[in-house]
Amino acid sequence: MLITVGGDAMGLILATLLMVIFYLGKDTQLYKGSLRWGFLAIGAAAFMDIFTPWYNKDISAIGYGMTGNIHTDSFKMINVHLWQWDSLFTLHNTIGYSCLLVAVCAYCLGIKQANQWVKERARQDRLKSIRNT
Repeated sequence: MLITVGGDAMGLILATLLMVIFYLGKDTQLYKGSLRWGFLAIGAAAFMDIFTPWYNKDISAIGYGMTGNIHTDSFKMINVHLWQWDSLFTLHNTIGYSCLLVAVCAYCLGIKQANQWVKERARQDRLKSIRNT
């Protein structure tokens, strides 16, 4: 059951991780290259693609039935594990909002870190100008 429900739920978590990677420190290779921008874009697009149908409670967009002669995860959760739609919506919305909270916290920490970098750079510039005079 955890593997089945983990499809979209784990997708939300992985998409959030891709977005949060953007805020890794300056010393990392991801910061120096432009790969972090790609991870941010891919993570945001993936998050919205997965979260929107669950947020809107749109059963037709979630995919219920069969795809490629295999039952979808939502079909298995409803018919095999006997979950109710309300429980699935609540679970995925809770995970989605938790992931958004993590992303907002990472954003706030990123702003704090950037402010520290700016202050340190200004301090170094002041020291350099004092030494040159």
